[in-house]
Amino acid sequence: MRSLLSKRRYEALAILAFVVFGVIHGQTSEPLMGLTAEKGGVIHRLVQNLDGRVTTLLFRLRGPRPAHPDVVVMEIDERGAQRYGLWPWPREVVAKALDQLLDADAKVIGLDIAFSDKSQVNTREQAWLETIQGVEALPPALAPLKAELEQRVRTSPDEVLEAVFKKGGPRIVQGVVPFAAGQASSFTGEQRKVWQAELEGSVISRVPGSVKGSFKELPALDVFPNTGAMAPLPRFAAAGSRLGHFTTVPDSDSTIRRSPLLTHLDEPPGLLPSLALQVVAAQLDAQIVPEVPWKRLEGIRLARAGGDVVIPIEGESPMTLINYPGDANAFQRVSVVDVIDGKFDRAQVAGKAVLVGVTIIGSSGDQRVTPFSEFTAGVYTHASLVSNTLRGDFLSRPEWLNWVEWALMLVLGLAVAVITPRVRNFAGKMLLMVSVIAGFSVLTFVLFTNGLKINWVVPALHLTLTAYGTIFLGYL
Repeated sequence: MRSLLSKRRYEALAILAFVVFGVIHGQTSEPLMGLTAEKGGVIHRLVQNLDGRVTTLLFRLRGPRPAHPDVVVMEIDERGAQRYGLWPWPREVVAKALDQLLDADAKVIGLDIAFSDKSQVNTREQAWLETIQGVEALPPALAPLKAELEQRVRTSPDEVLEAVFKKGGPRIVQGVVPFAAGQASSFTGEQRKVWQAELEGSVISRVPGSVKGSFKELPALDVFPNTGAMAPLPRFAAAGSRLGHFTTVPDSDSTIRRSPLLTHLDEPPGLLPSLALQVVAAQLDAQIVPEVPWKRLEGIRLARAGGDVVIPIEGESPMTLINYPGDANAFQRVSVVDVIDGKFDRAQVAGKAVLVGVTIIGSSGDQRVTPFSEFTAGVYTHASLVSNTLRGDFLSRPEWLNWVEWALMLVLGLAVAVITPRVRNFAGKMLLMVSVIAGFSVLTFVLFTNGLKINWVVPALHLTLTAYGTIFLGYL
């Protein structure tokens, strides 16, 4: 036995290293996101942080590329801030911009904005009107101003915005904000019942059954669970808009790399689609169908007449990886000022998906870290997902990819253990080790550019230590 181990000591070392790092790989491949980031052990957090950095590097090596041409972002930007002040603006201003987009025949408008509170009365305009009304002999030149102020005071900003929502109907997707069990006590029971009633028509409570054409009640799923969601004002929700949540979940290093396209609510019970998912479904004239064959979300199918589109779900989490085209410059953009003034190319938005979001730096706090930028407006994460789906350009990590990584670790580790002792000089041994790791890195990059994300850190560390161990064992 001792003689056999002596002859096969390099192979034994490779197998031992594979077992140790294989276990580490299995225990650290699950992504750590949001509040769960603190639950992982030290090694788990370290591996996930390093893998995240590698993913960012892969994006930058791949470089930016144009987003799908049917995705346009209307920026509530610095130019608008110079005219209307910091966000939030009067709702009649937002209404005018949306009305212009509808008239330009935008197919769907997604709002990365929530309208869950009533507008405040413009006390300044009210005071101006009272002052003018108190003038006994009002100069004729001020008569138009008086009429305009009377109209603005008489008509609430919410009424103006409601009229635009009614005009757009299902062409507009309004944003909602989910809240977890720990936040539920911040809202009254009456308010939560109102929101629950508003969300009833937007949640998915049935999924396809095992028999074609059949349906079954939605099973218990661990899909980004939340208690409920802050819905728009009842008058806005009743206008016929679609509703979608716009919550994002950062990785442990605060970078947004994946998104929950569905969230499981208790109030009302069911799956609520995200803003991006609702926008792309409207753009494709498709129905959202979660694929839940075995009490686990396997994918999201957009069923349509021209052929279904299946959005992949990550193997280790009920999320979808975001395949960022690039930073904001990868998208077609239009300023809200140009839209309001009617100084934009209407063909730029006709028949397209327009996402509306605040890009004013420091105004809304909606700034995110992405692989291409450390300061990106949140609307671009939603726009990236819409672009991915329209182009079919997904970044996926199916469950079977873990087995591929284990197989590569075993085969390459054994190859290093067998070949390294046959190389006589130290420089040759080091060159072999570097070549194997470089080859694995090239494979990782090639698969990444073709839509498959390999976890690089643990396999690369395994190969490195196997090579060093083999070299050290050869000198004993």
